[in-house]
Amino acid sequence: MNKNSDLQDRYNGGEWTSGFLPLRVGDRETIKISVPIYTLEQEKTILHFELAIDQALLGRFDAANQEFAVAWKLALPLGHRQLIQNRMQSVENLVQMPEASKSWLAEHRKMLD
Repeated sequence: MNKNSDLQDRYNGGEWTSGFLPLRVGDRETIKISVPIYTLEQEKTILHFELAIDQALLGRFDAANQEFAVAWKLALPLGHRQLIQNRMQSVENLVQMPEASKSWLAEHRKMLD
C-alpha cells in the first residue's frame, strides 16, 4: 500500500465511492448511502480500518489494535468515520463471532464518534 506503481489501478488513484453495508437481513435502505473517497491517504485509512475488523473477527486482537492505531493516526472526516462505524455494526449484527470479537468491535466503534 505504500507504493503507487500502476497509475491505472483504481486502488492507487481516482475517486472511489464506498457504500454502506446492511445493518440487518433485509435492510435495503442503509445500502443506499455511500461516501466518496478522494485521496490515496483516505483509501489507505479505510483499508487499515477494514483490516482491523478482519483481524478482530479472527481473534487476533493485537493485530487488530495495530491496524486500528495506524488508521486512527491517518484520521478520516466524519462521513468516512461513519462508514467504518457502519461496517463494524453490520459485521457485528450479521456475522457469528465470539463475544471477545463483538466487544472489540463495539469498543472501537465508539472510539470513532
